[in-house]
Amino acid sequence: MKKRIQNKIAESRWTLPFVLGYGILIVLAEGLLSKETWMSTICVFLATLLMAEFNNRFALIRIYCRLISASFLVLTLISPQLLTSTSACIAQLAFVSFYIIFFMAYQDRNAAGLMFYSFCIAGVISLIWVQALYFVPLLWIMMATYNMAGSIKNIMGSVLGVMAPYWFVSPYYIYKGNLEQLLQHFESLGKFEALADFSTLSTEQISTLCVISVLFVIGMVHFLRSSYLDKIRIRMTYNTLIVVGLAAITFLVLQPQHYDLLIRILLVSTSVLIAHFFALTHNKLTNITFVTVATVVFFLTIYNLLAA
Repeated sequence: MKKRIQNKIAESRWTLPFVLGYGILIVLAEGLLSKETWMSTICVFLATLLMAEFNNRFALIRIYCRLISASFLVLTLISPQLLTSTSACIAQLAFVSFYIIFFMAYQDRNAAGLMFYSFCIAGVISLIWVQALYFVPLLWIMMATYNMAGSIKNIMGSVLGVMAPYWFVSPYYIYKGNLEQLLQHFESLGKFEALADFSTLSTEQISTLCVISVLFVIGMVHFLRSSYLDKIRIRMTYNTLIVVGLAAITFLVLQPQHYDLLIRILLVSTSVLIAHFFALTHNKLTNITFVTVATVVFFLTIYNLLAA
């Protein structure tokens, strides 16, 4: 098999260190020192390392490859706006952590502890962005179907996990006499803006969303066509990522005002799917696609930097 540029980069041990160096240069250019986005930057780089752990622990790609974590960092740094919200960066880090613990319970109907911890992380995310609770029923379905860990015990563990962060937060609000603020937090679950009102998004945000969505579709189509080559567990993991990614795109199209959090959920799925595509294909067309995507992402990053 002839190794093309995409394969050499995907299998190189220098890919992740190079991308980490690239990431440092980008965050400096995006104003790390002037805007003091230290916490956001730390969360993004920690999430990158967790994506590497996600790949290592579950062997998401059947060859040695660091492209998942590298893709995640490169795509996250496309837009400087993704570093302006510390809470959103924390939520993204938490979401990657959720996946790692969630998939550890594969085919284990007695993994109430793992489900408690994973959904406790989901509960923490909902403290930052309450609309994350909309994903909980979907994740229960993923637990029972693709993760094959559906049981009353695991469901109860997940329910207690989602509630756990609020056990600690509620007494604080009661002590401060701000219980109404907590109630308003949940009231926002029923507040919706006009459907598909993209006027709330900037040109940079729309262009970033388009690129990431196209990459998601490319990776998804490739995986669905070639999934028979992967082990059943890997297929179930990717199917979960695809369903959650599709849900994020649908939610984002319907309610674009939640762009900042939804794009991060989509980024996790996209980075895994597109890395699978580039690492395991090796023809001339996919090589051209790799070079084209790398060029588009690089120039879009530069464009967003200049427009910021």
